[in-house]
Amino acid sequence: QLRWLRRLGVGRDDSVLDVGCGAGELLRELQRDGCRRLAGIDPYLAGDLDLGGGLVVRRLELDAVAERHDLVMLHHVLEHLPDQRRVFAQLRRVVKPDGSLLVRIPVADSLAWRRYGVDWVQLDAPRHLVLHTRRSLERLAAAAGFALLGSEDDGTAFQFWGSEQYRRGIPLRDPRSHATDPRRSPFTREELAGFAREAAQANRDGVSDQAVFYFRRDTSS
Repeated sequence: QLRWLRRLGVGRDDSVLDVGCGAGELLRELQRDGCRRLAGIDPYLAGDLDLGGGLVVRRLELDAVAERHDLVMLHHVLEHLPDQRRVFAQLRRVVKPDGSLLVRIPVADSLAWRRYGVDWVQLDAPRHLVLHTRRSLERLAAAAGFALLGSEDDGTAFQFWGSEQYRRGIPLRDPRSHATDPRRSPFTREELAGFAREAAQANRDGVSDQAVFYFRRDTSS
């Protein structure tokens, strides 16, 4: 996790907001790593959570955040939000001028999408409302005043075994699913190892089905 911050030049005393953070597991890890100005929001919490050491996760929508931050993160959140332009307008408001934005999402311009089409596991309808390509995310962010600094593919073997299950007619939460009970997996150890190797190669080749994107906000306004 600290490598994301280092990539953006964010220090342990900079303010970090995690949008859609759930119960704050990632923030706890950053806190253990020495980060001191952490906050999280998630509108689906039952209420605010005080995690100790000054770390509070609030039951709050992004448009209700008043303060600005050095870094705002969205980890597999953006694809669940319907109005992408509005989201980026709010992100521009809460990221400090010359601050940073980190977005992790599934990406449609991927080997898994080309291979599996409608069986690609990350389509995940109806939970995923918007699926970007690398280029469409960059254009959306640029329109809101964010410059892309770089990206890293970070897909896992799930993109292949999950999609392969769908192709075989096995839902993700089916009793036959590898996700439900790996001991009863429809795949052999050799097949799972092959999926893992292919995922690692897809990450190296920049054709994986998810990635982390690093942005810098412009200094105007």
